[in-house]
Amino acid sequence: MVKSLLDRLGLGRKDEAVITPPDLSRLKIGARTTPPKVDFESDDEPKEVDVTAWRDRDLERVRTAWDALNAAPDNAIAIKTMRAAIHDLYGASGIYGGGALTRLSGSLQRLMKDESRIPANAALINLHVQACLATRHSDGAGSDDLASAVCDALEAETAKSLTPSDDGEWVVKD
Repeated sequence: MVKSLLDRLGLGRKDEAVITPPDLSRLKIGARTTPPKVDFESDDEPKEVDVTAWRDRDLERVRTAWDALNAAPDNAIAIKTMRAAIHDLYGASGIYGGGALTRLSGSLQRLMKDESRIPANAALINLHVQACLATRHSDGAGSDDLASAVCDALEAETAKSLTPSDDGEWVVKD
């Protein structure tokens, strides 16, 4: 039983790629359910959360997962790790400013949906990953037109391979 659990987690195999565990630093395990008391008499400004560091960690996780998947393209754990990294990035992208990052990570999720197509779409997936990484350098103003053009082109390329089904899922075109 323990061996099968270790095998499912990928811990019992020596030939598997090394996968970085997800970053859980944003989560507060065992956090209290009632909000902390706020001192309205204080002149202290509320502390800003550094979402840039979170974004950079999520982008680095996608890059690391993509590197591991390239090293072992048939590795189920590497595929699952890549999907999880993209899912987390897409889910948090609105906090990070949305826009190009949301579009790119959403398109990337669609590309990664069908395991059998990952090798055929590797170049397009790599372009998506690199474009996601490039959003770190976006100023959110003048770069919007360029980012929009890149997103349009990548989404169009993705649409050449995939089509939405009646139930809203993206499937490989016949």
